[in-house]
Amino acid sequence: MESIITDIVKIIKSENNVLAREKALMCYFFDLIGELMKLALEEVDVGLVDETKKQGYQVEKKNKRSVVTVFGEISYWRRRYVCPGRKAKYP
Repeated sequence: MESIITDIVKIIKSENNVLAREKALMCYFFDLIGELMKLALEEVDVGLVDETKKQGYQVEKKNKRSVVTVFGEISYWRRRYVCPGRKAKYP
């Protein structure tokens, strides 16, 4: 958290123009929110492992997935599961 505050202070001090400062801060916050969403999506994926394995599925691999949000494109890693006789899935 301290490094985030340090980054924000640097942006504020680096721009004299109010509009340029706001644009720089907006870009920083969008990037930050994108990173937080990436971490949250990966945490959700981790939370699905036990439940999905109880259904008979096994982790086949992890793939990089992307979603487009108002904060930009977010890429994260997600597990793909397989089970004999069933269709592979991303829960």
